[in-house]
Amino acid sequence: MRAGHGRRRRHASRRQTERVAVASILFVLGFTIVSLGCHVGMRTTGGTQGVGRSTTNAVVASSVAVIAVDYLVTQLLIVLMY
Repeated sequence: MRAGHGRRRRHASRRQTERVAVASILFVLGFTIVSLGCHVGMRTTGGTQGVGRSTTNAVVASSVAVIAVDYLVTQLLIVLMY
């Protein structure tokens, strides 16, 4: 076995772990944004003005949720994977 072969294997394994972590975070964040948008959208009333208010509310709620969920999922993945 050549020198450095084990190091490359560990590096490749770490890259795979990082890919799984990133994919997990992206999936959860996407699900959060879509779920909040659908939830707010399905409760919209008031015609075009209501749609405008609901859109603003959905964007604000999604922005706050993304920050909170990103923190929580990152902490969870740190505990589970490292």
